[in-house]
Amino acid sequence: MRKALILIILPHLLSCVREFNPVIIGTDETYLAGEGVFILNEGNFRSGNGSLSFYSYDSLKMFNNVFQDKNNRPLGDVPYSMGMDGGKAYILVNNSGKIEVAGWNDMKSITTIKKIVSPRYISFIGGTKAYVTSLYSDSVTILDLTANSVSGFIDLKKSSEAIVTLSTRAYAASWAGGNKVMVINTMTDEVIDSIEVGIEPESMVIDKNGTLWVFCN
Repeated sequence: MRKALILIILPHLLSCVREFNPVIIGTDETYLAGEGVFILNEGNFRSGNGSLSFYSYDSLKMFNNVFQDKNNRPLGDVPYSMGMDGGKAYILVNNSGKIEVAGWNDMKSITTIKKIVSPRYISFIGGTKAYVTSLYSDSVTILDLTANSVSGFIDLKKSSEAIVTLSTRAYAASWAGGNKVMVINTMTDEVIDSIEVGIEPESMVIDKNGTLWVFCN
């Protein structure tokens, strides 16, 4: 009986999905309001066909190619991660060596920060600056968020991946063949310590108690 019941209900569910048409190319008025989640699509390496989607919790619709729809140009080659600060979205496009800055609620381009070596992740400090990690550089790039430009570098002497910030400390994981988390003083932009962890620390998070959790590949 249970299997028969599933077979009877399933066609109705599928027909509802087909009629609902949940996937939309571009944006419409429902994208601009309500809550949802952005999804980065990396695309094919060196093909420059990465894109950005938005899934709306309210309309249950998936909006594809929202950056390209608003700006009439592709996002780039391997959009890898994205951060939000001050009403702006910072999209790190790894193989294109750039950061696209856009309004988070409409995805209209504000500026493009270029010549960033293999950007991976971004962490915001005090609303005025941010740190950007790099897979192929030994330095963390410092961004001036007021001017949306590069203001300096922090020499780690190793590549970096995940980065998180707590108070006056930033923690940058050395992933590719590494086993350390570098500790940066965000007031002086200097490396002040390192924490030895497992091989290839790749992801990190700070919980509500201020404890740093490190996931090692």
